[in-house]
Amino acid sequence: MSGGEPPRLARMPGKREVAALYILHSLGPSLNYGEAVEVLRERLCVTKRTARRIVRRLRRIGAARLEIRGGVAVVTVESPEELFRRVAEAYIEGRLRRCRLPPAGQGGASAPGGG
Repeated sequence: MSGGEPPRLARMPGKREVAALYILHSLGPSLNYGEAVEVLRERLCVTKRTARRIVRRLRRIGAARLEIRGGVAVVTVESPEELFRRVAEAYIEGRLRRCRLPPAGQGGASAPGGG
């Protein structure tokens, strides 16, 4: 995920991931990995292992990055609005791809009055 756009969404984020992103972003766009895990553990009432996996899933969908800064692991999260924008764009793109309607004015229905 270096540079450019975050990866395309392979699946829609779950409620837990959206809640975690909201919680972490409300604390600031960047925070210590250990603090992020502890906050998720307390606020979502999950185990430390589950909190780590939530952060991993956020990384997979491109909503978070894990960087090492000066020997400290730092989690940087995007805003929930940005995630919602990407989810909406992915949904619309998928709908348009499945939509097989011919372009306006071509094929399909017969012309009015022609019979």
